[in-house]
Amino acid sequence: MINSIDSKTLKQWLTNKEVFLIDVREKNEFDEQSIDGSYLIPLSTISLDKILEKNIDNKKIVIHCRLGVRSITACQKLIKENPDLELWNLEGGITSWIVMNKN
Repeated sequence: MINSIDSKTLKQWLTNKEVFLIDVREKNEFDEQSIDGSYLIPLSTISLDKILEKNIDNKKIVIHCRLGVRSITACQKLIKENPDLELWNLEGGITSWIVMNKN
């Protein structure tokens, strides 16, 4: 199932260490700006195996990109691999995160 999450909730989850955050942008985008604690797995290479290589400790899996389009595609790809997965898509991507943290 693909759920949506807003930046405010993501911030709470990150503070509580209850999320595994995946950035599906390209390396140059990630290097330019990223959310602390996120892992880079570009959309072109994302797979359930790559996620399971990490120690996710039963955390909620949140996926983000710049605006939320690539992350939805990543979620759909992962759901095809495992229909029972529960994933969260960051609404508005890192752009909404940046706006929220400016206020």
